[in-house]
Amino acid sequence: MKRKIIIAVLAFACVLSCSFAAACFGNGNNRVDVTGITLNKTELTLNLGESEKLIATVSPENTTYPEVYWSSDNVNIAGVDIDGTVTASGLTGTTTITATAQAFEATCTVTVKKPADGVYISDSNVTLAVGGETMLTASISPEDSTTSVVAWSVDLPDIVSVDGGKITALKQGIAEVTATADGASDSVRVTVTGDGLKYMLSGDGQSYSAEQNYGELVDMTEVEVAAEFNGKPVTKIGRWAFSSLDDVLKKLKIPASVTEIDCNSLNYCKQLDSIEVDANNPEFTSIDGILYNKAVTEWVYVPYGITGVVEVPETITEIAKGVFDERVNLSGVKMHDGVTSIGESSFANCTGLHSITIPENMTEIGDGAFWGCYKLWEIYNFSHLKIETGGDVWTATYGHIGLYAINILYDKSAPSGIHETDDGFTFYIARDYKTYLVDYTGEAAEIVLPESYEGADYEIGGYAFYKCDFLSRVTIPDSVTAIGDYAFNSCPNLKSVTIGSGVKSIGEYAFYYCASLTEITVPDSVTSIGQKAFSYCTGLTNVVLGNGLKQIGRWLFDGCSALSKITIQSSVTSIDGGAFWDCKALSVINFNGTKEQWDAVDKFDNWDKGAGAYTVIFAEDATL
Repeated sequence: MKRKIIIAVLAFACVLSCSFAAACFGNGNNRVDVTGITLNKTELTLNLGESEKLIATVSPENTTYPEVYWSSDNVNIAGVDIDGTVTASGLTGTTTITATAQAFEATCTVTVKKPADGVYISDSNVTLAVGGETMLTASISPEDSTTSVVAWSVDLPDIVSVDGGKITALKQGIAEVTATADGASDSVRVTVTGDGLKYMLSGDGQSYSAEQNYGELVDMTEVEVAAEFNGKPVTKIGRWAFSSLDDVLKKLKIPASVTEIDCNSLNYCKQLDSIEVDANNPEFTSIDGILYNKAVTEWVYVPYGITGVVEVPETITEIAKGVFDERVNLSGVKMHDGVTSIGESSFANCTGLHSITIPENMTEIGDGAFWGCYKLWEIYNFSHLKIETGGDVWTATYGHIGLYAINILYDKSAPSGIHETDDGFTFYIARDYKTYLVDYTGEAAEIVLPESYEGADYEIGGYAFYKCDFLSRVTIPDSVTAIGDYAFNSCPNLKSVTIGSGVKSIGEYAFYYCASLTEITVPDSVTSIGQKAFSYCTGLTNVVLGNGLKQIGRWLFDGCSALSKITIQSSVTSIDGGAFWDCKALSVINFNGTKEQWDAVDKFDNWDKGAGAYTVIFAEDATL
């Protein structure tokens, strides 16, 4: 009986339970399922640390199952909260955020970036000539930023254009070019000129000066300085304005607006041969390419490349200190009788100066005025100064004007002794009719010197082939009687010299620093060789001295580090100090005489200091 009651109660409870569930939830025939889900964004870009909430819309609105579940493919890149908030975690890259409602999904591709916090352009200042181009590059910080795109812009697009960092100069002026990435930016100042110079605003803001162009433009042979820049006058040429044009600038034009010139700006423009000044300039003028003050009473600047003969203006009475120094293409100066003085170093190192006339009212020639003018062969002296040829190099008077001279002439009608041949040789016929070969302007590397000039034997004059760096082989005929001081000095490619039997003397430093010379035979006719004649011929290995020589002079073979063998005749009675100084390779001295004769040779102190461990072989011991 009890069992039936329990079953009945359970059955009734089940009926009540089913009735309650039906009342609360309805039956299966009334359920509304999800038909779709969408997100407000399918793509999302975030910077590290940033967050953004995605909004999911579940369809239909009356669905029985509106719940949305969120997930991330890579939570290390971006995670998502239960409300759809996406946060860029710690790594850059791409992940997928998925929203799920019942059996439906919607996704959003999330890209996480590390933004740029700085942009840096490769140049801070750029100078271009009109039409010029340059390529700028921009770097981004930090180095691991995922930003790679830089936007370029310019504030004045009529002055320069910019395309991906490529700058093109359109017209004269100053513009600012900017590179931007993720809000960070950097700018560069671009100066566009019509002449390749850089113009700087003066302190008062009222004018510009032409300044150094820092090497951006190095191929301009002609420059015309602008009269104005950005609407203001250009009044000054500053220090080193043309320093980057040292080897190319030939012609310079100066406008009327320039009233101040720092001549250091031109000091290394070795090719500059002409300066032209606007006729309306109130401070400066130019005559035949030379820059003067407006009144033409002072020299301002003589271009290094000036050629030919310069005529001194009547308004100038003195040749200023150093004004023609190193103007190597200057061939002459025509001075009027009103010129009374020549300043210190005025013509120093003017190696193209062959003849000069000293006017009658000249009273002073400064120290070193003609130092290094080793081709100044002739002087017409109409003054009261006592000018003489030659002299000691350290004590020569009147600015060394006569140090290298062959003739001093006093008659205005006396013809010049300078004569040039068609094959590049220059001869000088002195008043005593002695003839000298004084210069070679040809281009042949291998030459045979003329047998004579106008039927006369001759000497090779001092410095005749000095610094002929192309010369490789020279044959000196028997008609040549002497080789002058410095005649072949510093001919680095001279490999072979044949000295004729008529040469009686070889001057000081005659073959000094002929580094390629390997052998030399001095003929019996030579009775004297000046000091250091073969010094620092570092390629010289073998020397034969003739029997006309009695003395081996001071420092004769000093620094001939490759010299291994020398033949000395028994005619030699003395060897001066330093004669074989530092001849490290010297191994054999062939002495064409006896040991007693060798021992009797007067050898000065240090004659062989630094020489190698040589052996002296005597005539009776070996065949020379």
